Amino acid sequence: MNRFRSLIKSELFAAVFLLVAVSAIAYLPFIAHFSYFNDDWYEMFATGTRGPMVFMDIFSVDRPARAFLMIPLYILFGRNPFPYNVSAYLFRLFSGLSVLWSLRMVWPQQKRMATLAALFYLVYPGFLSQPNAIDFQSHIAGLCFATFSIALTLKAVRSGNLRTRILLSGLSIFFGLAYLSQMEYYAGYEVVRFVLLFLLAGQSENTFFARLKRAGLWYLPFLVAPLIFFTWRLFFFQDVRKQTDVSLQLGSLIAAPRHTLLVWSATLIQNMVDVTVLAWIVPFASAFSNLPPVNVYLSLGAALIAVLIAWVALRRISPNSARAGGWGWENLCAGLVIVAGGLAPIIAANRGVDFGDFSRYSVISMFGAAMVLAVFVDRLENFGFQLGFILLLTGLAVITHFANGAAYARLADANDAFWWQVSWRIPQIKKGTTLVVHYPFGQAGEDYTIWSPANLIYYPDSQSQKFIQPAIYAALLNHDAVDKVLTHKGVEYDTRRGSIHTFRNYSDILVITQPSSYSCIHLIDGNQTEFASSEDERVMLMAPYSQIQDVVPGPGFQTPPQVPFGPEPMQGWCYYYEKASYARQVGDWQSVLNLGDQADRLRLAPQDLIEWMPFLQGYAHFGNQTRLTQLARLVDSDPFVAAEACRILTGMQLDPASAGLVKSLYCISK
Repeated sequence: MNRFRSLIKSELFAAVFLLVAVSAIAYLPFIAHFSYFNDDWYEMFATGTRGPMVFMDIFSVDRPARAFLMIPLYILFGRNPFPYNVSAYLFRLFSGLSVLWSLRMVWPQQKRMATLAALFYLVYPGFLSQPNAIDFQSHIAGLCFATFSIALTLKAVRSGNLRTRILLSGLSIFFGLAYLSQMEYYAGYEVVRFVLLFLLAGQSENTFFARLKRAGLWYLPFLVAPLIFFTWRLFFFQDVRKQTDVSLQLGSLIAAPRHTLLVWSATLIQNMVDVTVLAWIVPFASAFSNLPPVNVYLSLGAALIAVLIAWVALRRISPNSARAGGWGWENLCAGLVIVAGGLAPIIAANRGVDFGDFSRYSVISMFGAAMVLAVFVDRLENFGFQLGFILLLTGLAVITHFANGAAYARLADANDAFWWQVSWRIPQIKKGTTLVVHYPFGQAGEDYTIWSPANLIYYPDSQSQKFIQPAIYAALLNHDAVDKVLTHKGVEYDTRRGSIHTFRNYSDILVITQPSSYSCIHLIDGNQTEFASSEDERVMLMAPYSQIQDVVPGPGFQTPPQVPFGPEPMQGWCYYYEKASYARQVGDWQSVLNLGDQADRLRLAPQDLIEWMPFLQGYAHFGNQTRLTQLARLVDSDPFVAAEACRILTGMQLDPASAGLVKSLYCISK
């Protein structure tokens, strides 16, 4: 009992509690709302058709060992994104704890600074792909393996027991191979390992060259891991992805060495500034500015709690002991060397850090950046200034991750709502159809973020026994696709990672659009086009080619699986609009009227006025003068929609009285 009490009161407990509590506040608030993002979609569709062993095929083209992580995780978690997000958080947390362990060994007299650097590392706001947990599981696990390997290395060389040293060294080499097998560009962590060994050597050696020699001798056994890995990678493994092919990436250096080195040097300097300084400013400004008002207050509350925890915990950890006057400069330089070393493999591959799609390229250098910031704080003589700067950075990081999680959660909710509406509107889609989709939450980056959810709803099985082939394909909504549709390009074959084959057909498209966040989804009928005033011009260009006959009528509608689409949303206006649109398609005007009456009794109405169109046509078909007159006042408030209504209603075959009424209400300027 006394030992437990002493542990609770210890500085180590305060440091660990700080890392656990602040990281939980930063990463966990929206974890239950995360779904599939980006590459998660095709990976989970593929596993649904072939089981977990399909990861062997998916990753065989560039990083085959990723399968050895993902297969057991899939066996444990299946296709539910929630446990993947939990494991990603735990990997991230254990990585931070490994950094704390390492720095407490390297800085034994500066425990507060070691804790502070570990905190900055753990909540580093420049890496924003944490919620994309399925595909980024390997990235985050790789961080954990790398930092744990380094901590084991430091513990091994400090051990006086030969058997313990051999055991720890063997484990370190194993995890060294493990992290490289997940992400080869994490090789920059070998710079971290050597630099920390150099700093550790300073506890027994006084001169620079003596420390360098000692660090080199210590490092030699651990060189086994990168030597084994890169020998296999360069001489035995056949890489078919240009992005990860070493020889292709170094081609520019061979072709134009002077120019390439100048470009790399400039990129290195810019990226070092990005990682150490701008990572704390740019992502915060972007994420915070996009927060809804309610979440603004919640994020500030979360930051306040994290700051209070940091304030209490850091006061429990003793200030730094006396040390040599050069400690700060030495560790500042060490941190900058780690930053540069972590960026070097990225830049050599002709990539660079940004705070969007490539924020992952900063995850190696963030170790050094955390050290640099900790040393900077240590240089502030006044503890009040130190604490203020620490709390400022902690608050900014927590708000950034909170806002980033909120943005991912909103994206997941919007995507779920989109595909639930599709399921309300379409009973079945003809095999071989190519979908062209306009999302209201941003342009789809890859076609599989369209065809994967569609196939999970309508055709969850592969159409081929030899390879993975979805039944429904997709084309991105861009000007290239517009050109191919307008020129009847025909079928375009594509393969993803050598195992997923698609055959998009630009002569057989079905356009689905959600013009704005307040619109329902609109299925475009090329025979009778109708557009919202906010519709994308590319949708309008493709609309005449959208083949409504690709919607297969049927007595039953497909129910999206709860994983990943969540439970069915409340049946509000969009439910009645989608059902009325389908009834209009099959010529069931009585059902259109019934649905309109139900929506009216529930006091439901659209925010996008073009969504009155199926009901207007139903009322015109039956000559319902009262409803046509009532709705004319609403439709007239949007001249674009009013013109659409006039064009569509006058194109119907109506009796003379109804035709005259429609013309007087919808086609005569008031």
